[in-house]
Amino acid sequence: RGRGPNDGLGETFPTATSRLTRDGKGLGDTLVLGPKVRAEMGVPGSAADGAGVVVTYRFAGEKMLIRFSESFHHTVAVTPDDLVIALRDGAVLRYRSGEGKLWEKAAVTAGPARIVDTDAATALLLAEKGTLVAVDLAKGDVRWRWKPGSAAEAPADARLLRDGGVIVQVGGETARLAVLDPATGKIVRSDLLAELEARGVPRAAAARRARASRA
Repeated sequence: RGRGPNDGLGETFPTATSRLTRDGKGLGDTLVLGPKVRAEMGVPGSAADGAGVVVTYRFAGEKMLIRFSESFHHTVAVTPDDLVIALRDGAVLRYRSGEGKLWEKAAVTAGPARIVDTDAATALLLAEKGTLVAVDLAKGDVRWRWKPGSAAEAPADARLLRDGGVIVQVGGETARLAVLDPATGKIVRSDLLAELEARGVPRAAAARRARASRA
């Protein structure tokens, strides 16, 4: 929640895609540079329209951090001053204010990816063609990589689980929630909503009906 007037909260930021930083102390987002973003964020004219603009906002002190590059595609903020950024060519880097770039790894994915989740040690990337890649936050090394064996398993979103598994949304229009075991590269639970419905969880049943009506 933010109080207005409030430096850093404006027309272009935050948006529906803005998310809390992992430490809960601010907000982060990746914007596309255009006239409104340029004016509101103070991006100089030397930066070309279409560049990625990484913005974080720290609640305490209403502090903004703004970085921009034509190579930026998507970011997740560990803290308002600590960023993991996926680049348009498939590389990934970590940047910390006051320290600069901590590491950069080339060709982590084949083309741009979204960073769909992080925990204390891992960043989880989802490439445009459905490949999931887990990257070590300390050094940027790839921990594991999973490419679905069929279109029915292609993930649209994913979240890390505490036991090392990954919950994935798969299946396109007939989407379901499944669990991936990265150690074996196999889907080990194919439909979590069906399991919950079988156990009598009413909201799971409603979600299945809503999903079926949209298909």
